[in-house]
Order: sequence, then C-alpha cells, then structure tokens
Amino acid sequence: MGADSDPKKLLIDETTGLPTFLHIMEELEEILTKNHSLGMLYVDLSCLNRIEEKFGTYAYEQIVRSISEIIQSMRGNIIRTNDLIALSGVGTASPMIFLSERRTEKVDSFLTRENVEEVSDRVQDFLFSKIFYLVYPYIKERPKISVGFSFIVNNPLIAPRRLIYGLIEEAKHIAKLQRSRLEIKNKERLQTIILHEDIQTLYQPIINLDTFEIIGYEALSRGPLNSEYETPVMLFALAQETGLVFELDRLCRKRAFENARSLDSDKMIFINTLPTTIHDPDFRGKYLREFLKDLNIKPENIVFEVTENAAIENYALFREAVEYYTNMGISIAIDDTGTGYSTLESIIEIKPHYLKFDIAMVKNIDKSVLKRELLKALINVANHINATVIAEGVETQGELNALRQLGVKVGQGFLFARPGPAFPKVEPQFRQT
Repeated sequence: MGADSDPKKLLIDETTGLPTFLHIMEELEEILTKNHSLGMLYVDLSCLNRIEEKFGTYAYEQIVRSISEIIQSMRGNIIRTNDLIALSGVGTASPMIFLSERRTEKVDSFLTRENVEEVSDRVQDFLFSKIFYLVYPYIKERPKISVGFSFIVNNPLIAPRRLIYGLIEEAKHIAKLQRSRLEIKNKERLQTIILHEDIQTLYQPIINLDTFEIIGYEALSRGPLNSEYETPVMLFALAQETGLVFELDRLCRKRAFENARSLDSDKMIFINTLPTTIHDPDFRGKYLREFLKDLNIKPENIVFEVTENAAIENYALFREAVEYYTNMGISIAIDDTGTGYSTLESIIEIKPHYLKFDIAMVKNIDKSVLKRELLKALINVANHINATVIAEGVETQGELNALRQLGVKVGQGFLFARPGPAFPKVEPQFRQT
C-alpha cells in the first residue's frame, strides 16, 4: 500500500497541517471517559469562502494557512497547551477546539459549561482582532467570525463517539446563533458611541512644499481610545455592517469642527465626508452658519473631502448639494484620486477645488515611472479646472523630491508630521534638505 493511501495521512489537512476530528476521535473518547465531560469550540470561518470565489484557491489557502497559525498561537495563552485543535474535515477552514483539561486547579473540580463559554468569548475577541486586518483587504467588510461552544457530560449508556458527534453539531448550531447575537451587540456598541459622541479627532498638517509652511490640517476621526474601534477602518466597517454609516459620518464631521477650536483660525480644515452626508438637511442654512460662527471657523477655510472610492449615485443631486456649500465659500476635494474607477467622471462632474493624490500612488513614486506619468496627467487635468493637487502619504525625502520636480505644491505625510490632537497645536517635525 502506497504512502498516499495511508488512512491516517488522509485525515490530515494539507493546507493547515491540522488533523480532522476523526483523526483524534479515540483521544477525545478517552478524555470524555476520564474527565466525565468534554467541551469544545467551533470557529465558523465560512465567510472566507468569498475569498476563494473572488480571488481563487491560492489566495484562499494562504489566508486559511495564516489563520491556522493564529489559532495555534493561542495555545498556552488563550487556551490550554494541551487543548486539541482539529478540523471537521479535510479541506474545510473552520477549526474546532476541544478543551482537554478542567479550568481550575482543584482536584475535585470539573470542566463546566460556564468555563467553556468563558473560553469561547476570549477566543472570539482574540481571533477577531487578529483576523480583521488579514481578511478585510479581500472582503472589504468586517469578517463575520463567530465561535460556537458546546458541552457534554459522559453518559455510559451512550457510545462516546455518538456523544461527541452531538457535541460538534450543537457547537455549529450555537455558532450561527452567536453570529446573530454579535450583530445585535455590535450595533448597540456603535449606537452607544454615536449617542455619547465618543469620537476623537486627530489633525495632520498639510504643507506648502515650496515654503514648508502649514496651510491647513486634515481632520482624522478615531473611535473610543484603547478600544477595538479606535482605528477608522474598524469603526467604519462596523458602521457599514450595522447600517449606521450616515449617523457615524455626520458625527465625525461635527466633532472634527468642534475639536478644531484651538487650531489657527486662518488655516484650512480638510474634513472627510461621504457623498450621502453632503445631503444632510440638518447641516445647512442658519444652523450651519451659527455653528461655524460659534467655533470661529470661516467657511472659506473649510474643505469637504469626498472619497473617490465612494459611489456618487446621482451627480445632478450631488452638484446641487455641493453648490449650496460652495456658495458659502466652502471648497470641495476629491480624496483617494488615482485609485478608483470613477476618478475622471467625478472630476468632470464636480470640478473640485483640490485633488488629493492617493498614498498608494505616492509611495515610491521616485522609483516608478508609471506613477510619475499618472501624476503628470492628473496635474494637467487639475490645471484645466484650476484645482490644486495635494500629495498624500509623503514618507521619504526621495518621494518629496520627485513630487516637487513634477510641480506638486502641496503635500502631507509622516515626513512632515504624524496626526496629533488639535491642542497642543500640531507642528511639523521635519528637516528641510
């Protein structure tokens, strides 16, 4: 019999190196009989199937392999070293964790359902924080990861194997229920953030590349400090999932103005806004004028940045809304220029005052002829509509030199200053060379 026909080898998943639960069934039966109980967790990663459907098997298996390593790294930290990790079958992504030991040091203690649920919560939090940034670039939303749990007490009248099969099925069922529970819980979390206006704003200087003077600041929103929602990607992914994007975006805009009180009133304030919030009826007219007056902010110093990657579904209505703000003196910028499919249409339809050249295009522009040619074309378009090009994400002296040679007059990035609070005032920390 050849090695490939070894029944034991066929129960090991080649992508992750993890065994299937059938491979460790005898060990599970022994644990159940010896400890009189057995607990398990089922990590539902079915959301990853979309990655294979969109990007192919290679990308999918790379992600699955990375997640498998993350799960195994929990041993000795989130779970016990001797806890068993297995898959429901070869080629499946969703792992199962069997809790092999009782969770207290007392001799007469047993593993309990409460112990299993506590471990489930810890695993859920750990995995989500680790997996989010790994998966988000592929699915562009919060990965719907849920951890189901189950617990059985040994029954000598029933074969241990059948008890274990029932254990697995219950954990899978609870994983589905957990997903619904988490969706409700996450929505409540974001609603609380919005109601309490628990949004902080950082400001990054925007620099005149000829004089190195600060001409303005971009307002960058963050969630509650030291929480999983502090980063904007996580925060807005949650808003997208829960249908609270409009509410969150208008709050971020409001807080960006309020937190800018101590900035130099003569500097520009660039504020990100989604196309939908441009239509916000509560942020116009007398209210807006009085709101800005109370904060000592001049309309002519405000720039609304509309992200280029966000769809503008009706340009006629959008132009009408934008006209209201421009009549007040507020300027419009298109953010992320150069990364989306609708750049030219947006520029032609909106005729913005600023075009922000995306960080992905600026990175290593001194080493990329194609990026420099793209920027030349964008500068030419900007000149025709009397717009200013702003280079985002300038991080090296080489990038700065290339941008200046191409005629870019304005930029921002870590080379000059990192985002910081409005008070004390943000000052650029760069050396002119």
